[in-house]
Amino acid sequence: MAPASQPYSSMHDAQVFIPGTSFIYRVQHRIMEGDCQCDHGPRFVTVSDFYIDRYPVTNLQFQRFLEESGYWPEDDTNFLKHWVQKQPPIGKEHHPVIWVKSEGRTRLCFSLREKACERDRMAASSRRRA
Repeated sequence: MAPASQPYSSMHDAQVFIPGTSFIYRVQHRIMEGDCQCDHGPRFVTVSDFYIDRYPVTNLQFQRFLEESGYWPEDDTNFLKHWVQKQPPIGKEHHPVIWVKSEGRTRLCFSLREKACERDRMAASSRRRA
């Protein structure tokens, strides 16, 4: 198994450790029209240890990321399609953000990681001066 991913120290409280495991994965389903019986598996799957955020990113957090970074995907088909004029729906500001493509999620993660690293550097620098 690969080694666990490492949390960034200032983000550690916001993340939880998920231990890796192995299991047999099998998908069976029936497509009704034409009565096709599909069977994908079984396959032996191994998932490494990893850290995951304790809470999902909210619409408000994602809106701040968009404003601070200037990010907007080239192809914005269905991107935040439930927002109105680049604003989350009223009353849904603290709900998990949806309708985000993988590129947007990746950019948000890099942005959060950079901010956490910068906070860590600033804290270490102030400790050295003290």
